[in-house]
Amino acid sequence: MGRFIGYEGTLPQPLANESAAAVVEPGTIIMDQETGKEYKYVQLDTGTGPVATALYKLAYYTDSTMLEVTTDIDDAVNLYAVAGVFLAAGQTDTYYIWIQISGPATLTCHDSGLSSGKFVIPYNADGQVDAYAAGKEHAVIGQAMATVDKTAHTGVVRLFRK
Repeated sequence: MGRFIGYEGTLPQPLANESAAAVVEPGTIIMDQETGKEYKYVQLDTGTGPVATALYKLAYYTDSTMLEVTTDIDDAVNLYAVAGVFLAAGQTDTYYIWIQISGPATLTCHDSGLSSGKFVIPYNADGQVDAYAAGKEHAVIGQAMATVDKTAHTGVVRLFRK
């Protein structure tokens, strides 16, 4: 696991794991040299819902510190405050986790017509993305790398780091 830029040595836990206490400094960003994907260490707040984390779903910032994320749009700064993508389902409220913030990522897509090359924006359903719409330039979070799987409603998107 010494392949990460931004962290000396071996990570104290796999990226998809969670911990009750911070094992690295919250806000730490690392990059996988093999895949080019970047990850950020944050604290989870499942919201007032609460809404459980889910694989392939977006994470949203809850405040201006950019150290706490939620799955619930209602508890986010706003719909466009996308932090990244969750790496696991069912993570525990208030625990510390890694989220992916850039590079190729599989995401849950609202628009089954999303095709390769189209820009992607957050959709107004928890954790989903949709095809770019005129006037939403400020909201673009990535670009589809492949056409959406119409059965699973997932697609591979190159996330842009915000």
